[in-house]
Amino acid sequence: MLDEAIAESESVFGLILLLASGCVGLVRRVLWLFMVAAHTASSIFSRQMEFDADRYEIALVGSDVFVTTGEELHLLNAASGHAMEGMYSLIKKAVMIDNIPRMIQLCRHKMPSDEVVKVKQFISSGKTGLLDTHPCTRERIEAAQRIGQEGVFTIDRPARELFRHYDALCSNVTQDFYRNAIGRLVNPSELQPVDQHLHVLMH
Repeated sequence: MLDEAIAESESVFGLILLLASGCVGLVRRVLWLFMVAAHTASSIFSRQMEFDADRYEIALVGSDVFVTTGEELHLLNAASGHAMEGMYSLIKKAVMIDNIPRMIQLCRHKMPSDEVVKVKQFISSGKTGLLDTHPCTRERIEAAQRIGQEGVFTIDRPARELFRHYDALCSNVTQDFYRNAIGRLVNPSELQPVDQHLHVLMH
């Protein structure tokens, strides 16, 4: 009798554990669905905030400038990659340049037309994922073109003029880069003018 009671109690206890495990699994799935729904809604609202911010930029500088700026950011990103390759190539030769932002600018100016076309094709093929917090550049450009607004700010001047000590900032950024790259502080006298090493650009 005792053995039968123990066996019966074990089977009941096992059934309870099985039901509890099933309930936990069900609750987890429900919570997962809530999490995905919340994440999706958050991403949608975040993307809409970006479109709203874009409208303010468009109102200031106009749709055409917005489109040009969006494309130029991607081109500068590609130029930055070339600049990094060039700088690490020079580091292997114990050469350090004095102005990283200028090197990126030179890489952008020397960028071949076929690469510019590839970057623009990359932009035009962009897609926004369901959980992306920012819309792709293509969608932002298309939204700006639909607005088709003229800007109120028409001064065509280099952005560096907004900085009082632009050259000093470029020097600081450059020295910070080398400090992280080679693990020590760099004396300004160790840096060489970037214009002397243009041969490493876009190699």
